[in-house]
Amino acid sequence: MDIKIVQRLGNYPNNKGDLALLYSPHLIRKSALRLFNQYIHRADGLLPALEATGYSRSARHSPLSSWRSS
Repeated sequence: MDIKIVQRLGNYPNNKGDLALLYSPHLIRKSALRLFNQYIHRADGLLPALEATGYSRSARHSPLSSWRSS
């Protein structure tokens, strides 16, 4: 993992794009996010499990972002 990306993001990724960059630091944000979304949709059982935790395909922020700010 690239230390510059970790330093830029802080302790936690703030959104799905930040998380995608942690998994694919060699890509630009848009490409990393596309690859990350492809993985989510192709991995057996992952999408239903994420949706059970409050994940929304169209949401711009994760449910954790509101939890961390309170």
